[in-house]
Amino acid sequence: MLWKVINFAILAAGIVVVWKKVLKGLVQKRSGEIKKALEEALSAKEAAGRKEAEYREKLSLLEKRLKEIVEELKREGEAERKRILAEAEAAAKKIKEEARASSEQEMKKARQEIGREVAALAVRMAEEILRKELRPEDQERLLKSYLKDLRLH
Repeated sequence: MLWKVINFAILAAGIVVVWKKVLKGLVQKRSGEIKKALEEALSAKEAAGRKEAEYREKLSLLEKRLKEIVEELKREGEAERKRILAEAEAAAKKIKEEARASSEQEMKKARQEIGREVAALAVRMAEEILRKELRPEDQERLLKSYLKDLRLH
């Protein structure tokens, strides 16, 4: 039975030696793969960190530019509003001035028309008065006076 124990011990020792060599190689190979994977993951993490910082910086610049654009649009809108108000005020002033000039012109026309009507009425009234009250000898005297005035001129 000693031989069996010795055989078993040799077999077990052989298996352990072979197993250690095989396992050592497998463990080293796997350890290398894990190290490489960790290095790649670390490198990827660093690259992701750089990208994140880059994107954060770009986002910050975009937000700043967006604020600038909003402020610029506000300024342009205010300037446009002021320009439109100024144009409207100028147009209203022009319309008022034109209306005033038109009303003055109409008043002038009305006064002239009234003056013509008054003059025409005065002439008619004078004619009627003269017809009623002018006698033939008054006509003769007026005619002579008129002819005398014509000769002097």
